[in-house]
Amino acid sequence: MKKYLSLLLGFFILMIGVNRAFAASSLTNGITVSPAIEQIILAKGQTTDNFKVEIINNTNSQQFITASVQDFTYLNENGAVSFFGSSTDKNDTHGLVNFIDIGLPEIAIASHQSQVVPVSVVNADKLTNGGHYAAVVFKAYPLSGKKTNFSIIQAVSSLVFLSTSGEGTQNISLDNALMGSIDVNLPQQITTIMGNSGNTQTTPRGYIQILSPQGKLVSQSQINIASALILPQSKELIVNALNPTHKFLWPGFYTFKIFYNHDGQTKYMLYQKRILLITEPFLIMIIVIVIALIGWPVYKNYK
Repeated sequence: MKKYLSLLLGFFILMIGVNRAFAASSLTNGITVSPAIEQIILAKGQTTDNFKVEIINNTNSQQFITASVQDFTYLNENGAVSFFGSSTDKNDTHGLVNFIDIGLPEIAIASHQSQVVPVSVVNADKLTNGGHYAAVVFKAYPLSGKKTNFSIIQAVSSLVFLSTSGEGTQNISLDNALMGSIDVNLPQQITTIMGNSGNTQTTPRGYIQILSPQGKLVSQSQINIASALILPQSKELIVNALNPTHKFLWPGFYTFKIFYNHDGQTKYMLYQKRILLITEPFLIMIIVIVIALIGWPVYKNYK
């Protein structure tokens, strides 16, 4: 028995070591870029802008890197993006693919080395007013640039968000807050679906308050701590963790107040909803009373 326990313990320790080694390799292997997001705000009359993207080769072999620009859009409210082809969709008024030049479209990077790639925004005066975005995509080919059907190609990207000067609109809305009408506990988080009907990408801001039947603050949260952007004519699902300020709660109607706006806006809009909270101790007490009321006559007749 001791022998089997020793083998089992050894196998468990071995698996922990393998998992740690795998986790370490997944963090260090491959190529990475910095910054992951580049935000540009053009001044009035500005027609060009420049920035740099650093590519880091974390692998143990030389990597051949190709760079290209691709427009993208949201696939769903969870923030997943879909890349377009190499040319701008004619219906995509927010694309940047025809307005970005890459200084080094093809480079070779030695193992554990990095390379800075200059990127330029050109002909910005021809952009329509509002927000524009694209991705600078870097694809890595091993074996010193030999592209074969059997090569594993890794792709990473740096997202570029550009806003023109003036006449850009950011119209934030709260389309829904996913919560029920009756609960036995206050939620630990609130998921909000926020929309942007303007022509410029925007960052929603605000805060959430939960008030007791007596009007006292019992829980709160900041909206969009991660500073997620919402693209024009898109919606974004944002999860907001709540921080309770009281542990013991009485049953009753609790009021959820969500104050929201966007970056640069000082006035808040209000979304409000009431839910009936039937706390667990109160619910247990009701169940006990109901059981007693039903069980007592039965017990009395039986006796």
